[in-house]
Amino acid sequence: LQGIIRDMASNAETLSHATVTLSKTATALSHTAESTKSQSSASAAATEEASANVKSVASAITEISSSASTVAESSDSISNNLN
Repeated sequence: LQGIIRDMASNAETLSHATVTLSKTATALSHTAESTKSQSSASAAATEEASANVKSVASAITEISSSASTVAESSDSISNNLN
């Protein structure tokens, strides 16, 4: 009977250590998930900002193209008037 009680106490101690280890692992996983969530949010915000910047550049290129066309037309008109 004493042997069984010793085994049960040993098993209970092993279970207790495993429970503590599992709890620490769960806490670490929770912290990792929070960190990943934060990094994902930051990445999404940066992606949105980059997208807005690309749209601004595209708009600026459209304006430059339009201005270049206007300059070319004016140049042709001046050239034709000089001839």
